[in-house]
Amino acid sequence: MPNMKSKRGRPRGTSGRAAVLTRAQVRQVFRVAKARGRFADRAEAVFALSVGLGLRAKELASLKWADVYEADGKVRAVVHLKAAYTKGAKTRDVFVSSPPLRKVLARYG
Repeated sequence: MPNMKSKRGRPRGTSGRAAVLTRAQVRQVFRVAKARGRFADRAEAVFALSVGLGLRAKELASLKWADVYEADGKVRAVVHLKAAYTKGAKTRDVFVSSPPLRKVLARYG
């Protein structure tokens, strides 16, 4: 019987880094998000946060309304990511400075 040691590391032929979407792929995801019917605005806002701020899935899923919006409904200039949200459990601030991102978030909020 051959040795059944498990192989470690990444699959052969991969770089170990996440794939980066092309501009065409990003546009396609936005088109699909906008077609989501009842939840179209939310899908568009979540994808915009992911692309615009480079947030990981766990960071996106952990965000609260007050992390992104002021009490009066305006988009915050800075989103403070708490340690519990982030990889490595370190707090960090991300700046919401992109006008297209702010527009999408304002429309959702």
